[in-house]
Amino acid sequence: MSIIAFQLATRQASTINIASSEQDADALYKQILFFNPQSEVIFLPAWDCLPYDRISPSCKIMNQRVQSLANITTAKNPIIITSITGFCQKFPNPAIIEKLTLSTGDKVNMKQIIDFLIANGYVRVGSATDSGEFAARGDLVDIVTAHGAYRINIAWDMVENIKQYTPDTQITSHKVEAINIYSASELKLNSDNIDNFKRNFRQRFGVNHTKDPLYTHISEGIRFNGAEHLLPIFYDKLMSLMELVPSAEIIVDPMMEIAKNELYLSINDFYNARLEANNNKAQQFYFTLKPDSLWLPEEQLTKLSIISFDNKNIKLLPNFNLEAKNAKKPVCELLLDFANNNHDKFIIIACVSNSSLNRLQNMLAQYDYNNYIKINNIQSVIKNKKCLVKNIELTHSFVAGNN
Repeated sequence: MSIIAFQLATRQASTINIASSEQDADALYKQILFFNPQSEVIFLPAWDCLPYDRISPSCKIMNQRVQSLANITTAKNPIIITSITGFCQKFPNPAIIEKLTLSTGDKVNMKQIIDFLIANGYVRVGSATDSGEFAARGDLVDIVTAHGAYRINIAWDMVENIKQYTPDTQITSHKVEAINIYSASELKLNSDNIDNFKRNFRQRFGVNHTKDPLYTHISEGIRFNGAEHLLPIFYDKLMSLMELVPSAEIIVDPMMEIAKNELYLSINDFYNARLEANNNKAQQFYFTLKPDSLWLPEEQLTKLSIISFDNKNIKLLPNFNLEAKNAKKPVCELLLDFANNNHDKFIIIACVSNSSLNRLQNMLAQYDYNNYIKINNIQSVIKNKKCLVKNIELTHSFVAGNN
């Protein structure tokens, strides 16, 4: 994965990178940002709920997906990172996504902001603490998105200032000049979508279920837990990543085939279980749509045109832990031998956490080695220095090129 991240970081082409799990996708996204913070890398998370569940995906995930889809449509050469679940999941056309940009000094009144938030799925509460919530009191509007919480001060129909705040403590930290606010969810309860829902619901499930709380709530424009699993009856058409970025090259995880089989086995198991429960007249009816309406058909994945990288300029390094055991030497000693033998190269040591970074620094101090700096990304490297990096987990050690 580390080698793929390194090669993707400087790639000048649209790519869709399919990881076998959500965890691997998140790790790959962070690694690409480390290698090239200026790259147009976009992480598209999958829903964090089971197929055909009665609960909705979390507000944070929904808001993050909406922002990612909007960013994909505007990026020149997006590097899209997602899991096999996120890749196979269909979504509404991102053209429906609305964005409100607020900057210090903008002419806007409180009502315009509140109307936008309500129309785009945000929930009004007393104190905004979770993604998808907002609170309005006096001249202040608090909004929590997937990427932060913001307090907007409106004075005389103008944005006086915007500050970030901590949702748990409600304490502001620092000012920001501008923010972009996107729809809170892929499901927008506007009049057109509600009409589509009512018509399609009656056609698929019959009029006998029109007294169900799901139907009555949505008909009145009130959100209902789990309604996202019925996205196909709200919109005329859902689309896939391949349709959104048809020119993108596709790169897959070596474990994708196994992950794909497990995913579709799970989808079909949940689907059939819901149908069986309905046939047995379970106490509560499951409003279940066919898998192909929510997910890419499984056979479509076998037709993917997949590319592979040329690794001729990449050389894997030995496992220092294993080498140390065989040589009966401390790991740090072998590491320093390697650094001294390659003093003409940039050497980056990746630490997975602050604690591992501190341990490594202590070990280097024991060997009186201080020829290093701490960096946040590869572009901070200074020639002839050895670098320590925190909060980035690389799966392989490797040498790339001649530097």
